[in-house]
Amino acid sequence: MKYRYFVILIIFIFLPNVLSAQADREKSDDFFISAGGGTLMYGFDSIAYGGGLMFGYGSGMAMALSTSFYVNAENLSILEFNFILRFYLTGAGSYKGPFLQFMGGPSIINRSGNFSLPSLTGTINAGLCGGWRFLFNDRWFIEPSVRGGYPFIVGAGISSGVRF
Repeated sequence: MKYRYFVILIIFIFLPNVLSAQADREKSDDFFISAGGGTLMYGFDSIAYGGGLMFGYGSGMAMALSTSFYVNAENLSILEFNFILRFYLTGAGSYKGPFLQFMGGPSIINRSGNFSLPSLTGTINAGLCGGWRFLFNDRWFIEPSVRGGYPFIVGAGISSGVRF
Protein backbone atom coordinates (compact mmCIF):
# COMPACT_ATOMS: atom_id res chain seq x y z
CA MET A 1 0.00 0.00 0.00
CA LYS A 2 2.75 2.46 0.90
CA TYR A 3 4.62 1.71 -2.37
CA ARG A 4 1.65 2.84 -4.46
CA TYR A 5 2.93 6.44 -4.62
CA PHE A 6 6.38 5.30 -5.69
CA VAL A 7 4.90 3.26 -8.57
CA ILE A 8 2.76 6.23 -9.64
CA LEU A 9 5.85 8.46 -9.59
CA ILE A 10 7.75 6.05 -11.83
CA ILE A 11 4.88 5.67 -14.29
CA PHE A 12 3.96 9.33 -14.70
CA ILE A 13 7.38 10.97 -14.48
CA PHE A 14 9.97 8.57 -15.86
CA LEU A 15 7.98 6.52 -18.39
CA PRO A 16 7.22 9.46 -20.75
CA ASN A 17 10.93 10.32 -20.68
CA VAL A 18 11.84 6.77 -21.70
CA LEU A 19 9.25 6.57 -24.47
CA SER A 20 10.21 9.90 -25.99
CA ALA A 21 13.90 8.92 -25.81
CA GLN A 22 13.25 6.01 -28.12
CA ALA A 23 11.06 8.09 -30.45
CA ASP A 24 13.58 10.94 -30.73
CA ARG A 25 16.67 8.78 -31.20
CA GLU A 26 18.70 10.68 -33.80
CA LYS A 27 22.20 9.77 -32.67
CA SER A 28 23.91 6.43 -32.75
CA ASP A 29 23.73 4.09 -29.80
CA ASP A 30 25.39 5.31 -26.63
CA PHE A 31 27.69 2.76 -24.98
CA PHE A 32 29.93 3.95 -22.18
CA ILE A 33 32.62 2.62 -19.88
CA SER A 34 34.00 4.36 -16.81
CA ALA A 35 36.36 3.82 -13.90
CA GLY A 36 36.27 5.65 -10.64
CA GLY A 37 36.89 5.81 -6.95
CA GLY A 38 34.96 6.78 -3.90
CA THR A 39 34.11 6.39 -0.27
CA LEU A 40 31.25 4.67 1.53
CA MET A 41 30.23 4.98 5.14
CA TYR A 42 29.44 1.66 6.83
CA GLY A 43 28.28 2.71 10.27
CA PHE A 44 29.05 6.12 11.71
CA ASP A 45 32.77 5.60 12.27
CA SER A 46 33.74 3.28 9.42
CA ILE A 47 34.66 4.92 6.11
CA ALA A 48 35.58 2.50 3.32
CA TYR A 49 37.65 3.54 0.29
CA GLY A 50 37.80 1.89 -3.09
CA GLY A 51 37.00 1.96 -6.77
CA GLY A 52 35.37 0.13 -9.61
CA LEU A 53 34.28 -0.17 -13.23
CA MET A 54 30.95 0.48 -14.96
CA PHE A 55 29.71 -0.62 -18.40
CA GLY A 56 26.47 0.89 -19.69
CA TYR A 57 24.17 1.68 -22.58
CA GLY A 58 21.58 4.34 -23.26
CA SER A 59 20.72 8.01 -23.41
CA GLY A 60 17.79 9.60 -21.64
CA MET A 61 17.51 6.39 -19.67
CA ALA A 62 20.60 4.20 -19.35
CA MET A 63 21.19 0.73 -17.98
CA ALA A 64 24.58 -0.33 -16.64
CA LEU A 65 26.45 -3.01 -14.73
CA SER A 66 29.12 -2.06 -12.23
CA THR A 67 31.51 -3.74 -9.86
CA SER A 68 33.36 -2.04 -7.00
CA PHE A 69 35.75 -3.09 -4.25
CA TYR A 70 36.04 -1.20 -0.93
CA VAL A 71 38.23 -1.65 2.17
CA ASN A 72 38.46 0.19 5.49
CA ALA A 73 40.81 0.42 8.47
CA GLU A 74 38.71 -2.04 10.52
CA ASN A 75 39.54 -5.02 8.26
CA LEU A 76 36.26 -4.86 6.35
CA SER A 77 36.35 -5.58 2.60
CA ILE A 78 33.29 -5.28 0.34
CA LEU A 79 32.84 -6.43 -3.25
CA GLU A 80 29.70 -4.94 -4.84
CA PHE A 81 27.97 -5.93 -8.05
CA ASN A 82 25.24 -3.49 -9.12
CA PHE A 83 22.59 -3.27 -11.79
CA ILE A 84 22.02 0.43 -12.48
CA LEU A 85 19.01 2.20 -13.97
CA ARG A 86 19.87 5.85 -14.71
CA PHE A 87 17.61 8.74 -15.73
CA TYR A 88 19.14 11.92 -17.18
CA LEU A 89 17.10 14.86 -15.96
CA THR A 90 17.81 17.18 -18.94
CA GLY A 91 15.70 15.37 -21.50
CA ALA A 92 14.82 12.24 -23.37
CA GLY A 93 17.86 11.97 -25.63
CA SER A 94 20.34 13.39 -23.17
CA TYR A 95 23.57 11.73 -22.13
CA LYS A 96 25.04 14.59 -20.07
CA GLY A 97 24.05 16.81 -17.17
CA PRO A 98 22.31 15.84 -13.93
CA PHE A 99 21.15 12.28 -13.41
CA LEU A 100 19.32 10.17 -10.87
CA GLN A 101 20.03 6.45 -10.69
CA PHE A 102 18.67 3.45 -8.86
CA MET A 103 21.16 0.72 -8.09
CA GLY A 104 21.10 -2.68 -6.49
CA GLY A 105 22.70 -6.08 -6.42
CA PRO A 106 24.67 -8.52 -4.29
CA SER A 107 27.53 -7.55 -1.96
CA ILE A 108 30.19 -9.91 -0.67
CA ILE A 109 31.47 -8.78 2.72
CA ASN A 110 34.58 -10.08 4.51
CA ARG A 111 35.40 -8.94 8.02
CA SER A 112 38.79 -10.61 8.37
CA GLY A 113 40.68 -8.17 6.13
CA ASN A 114 41.64 -10.87 3.64
CA PHE A 115 39.20 -11.15 0.77
CA SER A 116 38.11 -14.70 0.07
CA LEU A 117 35.47 -16.59 -1.85
CA PRO A 118 33.20 -17.92 -0.56
CA SER A 119 32.60 -15.13 1.88
CA LEU A 120 31.24 -15.58 5.36
CA THR A 121 28.77 -12.72 4.88
CA GLY A 122 26.78 -11.51 1.92
CA THR A 123 23.83 -9.21 1.48
CA ILE A 124 21.76 -7.40 -1.09
CA ASN A 125 22.65 -3.74 -1.50
CA ALA A 126 20.29 -1.08 -2.79
CA GLY A 127 20.60 2.65 -3.16
CA LEU A 128 19.75 5.90 -4.84
CA CYS A 129 22.45 8.01 -6.46
CA GLY A 130 22.52 11.54 -7.81
CA GLY A 131 25.27 13.03 -9.92
CA TRP A 132 26.29 15.14 -12.87
CA ARG A 133 27.97 14.08 -16.10
CA PHE A 134 30.37 16.70 -17.46
CA LEU A 135 31.06 15.92 -21.13
CA PHE A 136 34.22 16.92 -23.04
CA ASN A 137 34.52 16.72 -26.87
CA ASP A 138 31.21 14.77 -26.96
CA ARG A 139 33.08 11.62 -25.95
CA TRP A 140 34.99 11.90 -22.65
CA PHE A 141 33.26 12.56 -19.34
CA ILE A 142 33.71 13.08 -15.61
CA GLU A 143 30.93 12.22 -13.15
CA PRO A 144 30.90 13.33 -9.50
CA SER A 145 28.13 11.64 -7.51
CA VAL A 146 26.67 11.03 -4.06
CA ARG A 147 24.59 8.06 -2.96
CA GLY A 148 22.69 6.65 -0.06
CA GLY A 149 21.31 3.22 0.63
CA TYR A 150 21.75 -0.12 2.36
CA PRO A 151 23.96 -1.67 3.84
CA PHE A 152 26.06 1.49 3.54
CA ILE A 153 24.64 4.78 4.78
CA VAL A 154 26.10 7.40 2.42
CA GLY A 155 28.84 7.57 -0.15
CA ALA A 156 30.52 9.90 -2.61
CA GLY A 157 32.68 9.30 -5.63
CA ILE A 158 34.02 10.50 -8.93
CA SER A 159 34.49 8.57 -12.15
CA SER A 160 35.78 9.27 -15.61
CA GLY A 161 35.11 7.48 -18.81
CA VAL A 162 34.40 7.43 -22.51
CA ARG A 163 31.24 6.98 -24.56
CA PHE A 164 31.15 5.24 -27.93
